[in-house]
Amino acid sequence: LAASVALPTGIYYLVLSLPILVPTTIMGALTPLMVSTISGLSRYGVSVGLSYGLNVAGAALGALGSGLFLIGAFGLHFTLAMMAMVDVAVGVGVYLVVRLAVSAVPRLGEAAFGIAGFAGRRGGPLIAPAAAPGLSNARFRAMSIAFFSIGFAALGYEIYAFRLLGTVFGSSPYLFPILLFGYLLQLSFGTVAGGGISKLVDLKYSYPAICALFLVSTYLTVNIHDYLPQDSNFLVLLGSYTNHAHVTVSLVAAVVLTILALLPVFFLSMLMPVFLDRARTSMPEVDFGFAYFWQTLGNIAGVVVTGLVLFDYLSLPQV
Repeated sequence: LAASVALPTGIYYLVLSLPILVPTTIMGALTPLMVSTISGLSRYGVSVGLSYGLNVAGAALGALGSGLFLIGAFGLHFTLAMMAMVDVAVGVGVYLVVRLAVSAVPRLGEAAFGIAGFAGRRGGPLIAPAAAPGLSNARFRAMSIAFFSIGFAALGYEIYAFRLLGTVFGSSPYLFPILLFGYLLQLSFGTVAGGGISKLVDLKYSYPAICALFLVSTYLTVNIHDYLPQDSNFLVLLGSYTNHAHVTVSLVAAVVLTILALLPVFFLSMLMPVFLDRARTSMPEVDFGFAYFWQTLGNIAGVVVTGLVLFDYLSLPQV
């Protein structure tokens, strides 16, 4: 097909990716909408940490369940259709719950769900919006760089872990879902933990402590490579096992090792809710959508720079 349309390989795969642009854009928009829906129900850092953490935990289970079980049992197309039906069912359910909540408790609906114009049509806003000070260019750039850097480091480290564990597990269809599960699980736990810390510990104490833990965990996990068996084809050999218990134990061991190797992601992901909770007190313009946008851009840059530049051009370890 690529030869028939006479397109360079890179452009050909870019064209093939266009059909998933719309659903992925919609799914990406749902996360900030979900967080903004409940952000008025608790302290902002706690709301962000809990709602985004639960969202990512679901993604982690979806990656592991689809990669290890559903695709093998039901096939690729049926699994995709099943996930689409689940998304539709959840969307309809959330819509009905929101509608019922707004109808039953209108003033709670105004505060919790932030429906534009809702309060005005019913006799005035529940809480008058505060006059927020303008966000200076310097502060705006600082917050943008901070969230971009978090995303860059997190996905860059995942690419490193992919190569690290690839030498142990071998080239296996189980490798990517297990790695993605470990990454998303650490992201989920770290975000929830960060939300809790934002409520209990001031930023001037929590930020240096989190950074120190991140650096220590990075040093330990990077150096673990010297103690892992190389070229063991750990996951590749699963296909030759006939004992189901042996397969289960091997998969659990692979998942645990992956989670431990991705420990730095846990500490990195704590920073977003901690920063957001502090920023909302003086910079209301900096909300979850702002942080999510810049962190996602950092994710993209981290993948490209780490995978295509750092390993190949700066002589980093080819693990």
